[in-house]
Amino acid sequence: MINNNLNQDLRNSILPGSPSLRRNQSILPIQNRDSLVVRQNLASEVGHNVYDSVNYLTSCISISVIKVIISIGVLLFAETRCNKPLADFIFYMAIHDTLNAALLLLQLYILIANHDTVQAREAYLEALDGGGDDIGIPLRDIEALEVKLKGLRVLAFLLNIYYSLTFIYGQILYFQQDSDCAIEAPVLDKVTLVYILLGYIYIGIPLLFAVLACVCLPFVLVGVYFFSKKKQVGVKEDVINKLPVIRYNSNLTGNTECSICMLEYKEGDKLIQLKCSPMHYFHEDCLKKWLRINGLCPICRAKVGDEDIELGVNVNQH
Repeated sequence: MINNNLNQDLRNSILPGSPSLRRNQSILPIQNRDSLVVRQNLASEVGHNVYDSVNYLTSCISISVIKVIISIGVLLFAETRCNKPLADFIFYMAIHDTLNAALLLLQLYILIANHDTVQAREAYLEALDGGGDDIGIPLRDIEALEVKLKGLRVLAFLLNIYYSLTFIYGQILYFQQDSDCAIEAPVLDKVTLVYILLGYIYIGIPLLFAVLACVCLPFVLVGVYFFSKKKQVGVKEDVINKLPVIRYNSNLTGNTECSICMLEYKEGDKLIQLKCSPMHYFHEDCLKKWLRINGLCPICRAKVGDEDIELGVNVNQH
């Protein structure tokens, strides 16, 4: 018996945007609406396939551990006496980095220890996404995993609040006038500045991702593919290379621009048209990059597979 609450939670977690945002999409022109849906689907992919990936978690753990080591070194061996309590800021940051590393290690352990359940969860999400029925997946185990991951997200949220307050405190201290820390405690001063700059980078990365997703989505796809926990999600490379390629012409029904890169089609451009809809076609290179990280149609999230190979003749073979 399928847990309806779990079904709804999982559907809400993978469908693009909030319910209100999905309702508001209907007022947009179809080209803008499809482009928005593609970017929301990518954000969903990042949340489910990157933030839980081993590559991403180990990178974050490594950064936190390095910062803890630097902070301990500064507090123990560097001069910390000056007219600002910058050492307090370094100490508070060390606490955050220690807790953050521990939390990420716990998340990594849960994902590795529950590898089979994680795979089952992903398969179930894909089944829901493609309109599949109960496929015999242990839903109780999936629900237990969801509870653990939600608990980790709550802890991460609280830790982010602590980091934000510490970050603001550090800025207030560092940018006050009449400081002699650069002279009396130069190492402490420089490490404080580096931590503040890192804070701006942490804030800037999501903003940069959002901007790139709007103006240069194929570039973002390369980064997502690198950090993705699975290098293939539903579509194998040989299937991707066999997808039939068509030439764009003004008689095609659908958008006049690619919903992935948002560039207008030119006469004769190579496109791949998916079986889910005659209106769902994209630049060949753009769609191939997408399918390497997500085996679903960028717009309607229908599964892409061997059936799509039989749609037409591949112009690349002629």
